[in-house]
Amino acid sequence: MEVALGAANWLLGQVLNKLSDDLLKAYVFSTELGLNLVKIRKEMLYTKGLLEAAQGRDFAGNSGLKGLLEDLSNKADEAEDALDELHYFMIQDKLDGTREATPELGDGLRGKAQHACHAARHTSGNWFSCFSCCRSQDEDVATTDDVHNTHSTSNAIAMSVDHSGHDGKLPFDRVAMSNKIKQLLEELHSNCTPVSDLLKIVSGTNPQQHMPAFAKRPDTSSEITQEKLFGRDAIFEKTIEEIISVTQSGITLSVLPIVGPGGIGKTTFTQHLVNDTRIKQCFPDINIWICVSTNFDVLKLTKEILSCLPATENEGNRTPNETTNLDQLQKSIAERLKSKRFLLVLGMQQ
Repeated sequence: MEVALGAANWLLGQVLNKLSDDLLKAYVFSTELGLNLVKIRKEMLYTKGLLEAAQGRDFAGNSGLKGLLEDLSNKADEAEDALDELHYFMIQDKLDGTREATPELGDGLRGKAQHACHAARHTSGNWFSCFSCCRSQDEDVATTDDVHNTHSTSNAIAMSVDHSGHDGKLPFDRVAMSNKIKQLLEELHSNCTPVSDLLKIVSGTNPQQHMPAFAKRPDTSSEITQEKLFGRDAIFEKTIEEIISVTQSGITLSVLPIVGPGGIGKTTFTQHLVNDTRIKQCFPDINIWICVSTNFDVLKLTKEILSCLPATENEGNRTPNETTNLDQLQKSIAERLKSKRFLLVLGMQQ
């Protein structure tokens, strides 16, 4: 599904980039296409934004979304090819000094007349074949001079076509190109709508709701989950020495960060630290292990720490952790930790 999302996002972006080109934009905005490009482009940008937001989420098994994404990708690919083809003819116009692919921006009589000329040229081949088929038997019994003149005219036309066919320039059919681009952009627009609607439904309002299953690790505790600590003997002993040294030096508060890539064994290392006999002797009374997520709630975290601390005699029957006042909770923590040595481990989660 990740590949389908990425492909649709990239191909839709390619079409949007093409429509930002000044030459192509002028042609697509022209009166002969009759498209509401502002609306179409806005819908495409909206869909692209949803596709980008959906990257990294777990939509595995959603065959409906996958099918819609494939349809969108195919149509975007076709539209990009058509716009590339049009761009080729526009560049050819610049090189030759012609106006075959020049956009018609006027909406008056002149613009309509120009478009009528292109339409007439588009169907002229059919007219010639029609005239030849409708020739009467009287024309077949023509005079020798008439036959000669007709033959000469036919040769002139044939030579003209033959000459133009070997000048290395591809023929540009303006009407066919306009119809093709109009149809593809309209179909691409119609494909954007169901993709946008479905992405909004399956994504929901909570961005964490559809995160991949591996993104959230289970809660941890101080209990050792792996009996043997491999390859960390030297750093383990050095860390214990540092903790004991800092504790004996009388420093009021010290912080020891244990950092590294995911899966390297930070949690296992810390579990062995807090369960080592020497560390337990340094902190005989209070050892707290709290799991902290990236998007943590300060009030909830403060309550959790307070609940791990033994109550003082002065508190009596009061339960300060029931309050929702952060200031009062922090004061209660300070009261319970007064004149005590404690070890607090904050286990970070993704």
